[in-house]
Amino acid sequence: QGHRVLIHDPALAALATSEASEAAGGETVAALADGLAAASMVFVAVPLDRVAGVVAEIAGLGYRGVLCDVASVKEHLRPALDAARDRGVAVTSIHPMFGAGARTLSDKVICLCDCGVPAATERVAGLFRETAVTLVPLSLERHDEIASYVLGLSHFLNLLFARVLATSGLSFAELTAVGSTTFHSQFATTESVVRENPLLYYEIQKSNRFSERVYREIERASADWIGWVERSEPGSFAEAMTGLSAWLGGADRSG
Repeated sequence: QGHRVLIHDPALAALATSEASEAAGGETVAALADGLAAASMVFVAVPLDRVAGVVAEIAGLGYRGVLCDVASVKEHLRPALDAARDRGVAVTSIHPMFGAGARTLSDKVICLCDCGVPAATERVAGLFRETAVTLVPLSLERHDEIASYVLGLSHFLNLLFARVLATSGLSFAELTAVGSTTFHSQFATTESVVRENPLLYYEIQKSNRFSERVYREIERASADWIGWVERSEPGSFAEAMTGLSAWLGGADRSG
């Protein structure tokens, strides 16, 4: 969109400028302060357990432009974002609900979380107004509640599926040789999850305070389904399955 983009990555600090830029895929700056001095807008894309510290560091360096994190979990960042805002930083927050491999923004969603500086939120939103992406405004708390299901639960169940298969005593070849359509469809999704960054996926579970509620719901749901089978209760099993079908049938897919 015609913007000049600078990248600061401490992991590339030891490289020459040209080497660092080639490794990062764009123009780099060795010192964070130098990058901030040239920037009117900063996006913080670091591991979840480092976001708060980086926000505090940027605020401490006197930056007063727009600062936007792109973290997958938000609410635990509130103290750091509030402190930065109190120091004059124009803070806001987004969560692109897609990975770095996306080539277009068609059918993509970005969660937009205002952090008390509406002008900053609007400025970041403006970057996407003329694109095909859908912007969904959410509070930090509401974002994390929803993310505990659409991210946390989805990741967890795929990891559980893979773990059960891996410890079944059956080989990968045996399973895939006779796998059903449902199995292969599920396995394709599971494989993409398992090959992601393990520490990122751990932090998505750990940093979200709503994860505990989801875990208890998984336990209750598992106990129900297993119990109906073990107690030979086909009626209860069928009733629950029919209820889920009705829930899906009545869902407003348009949002």
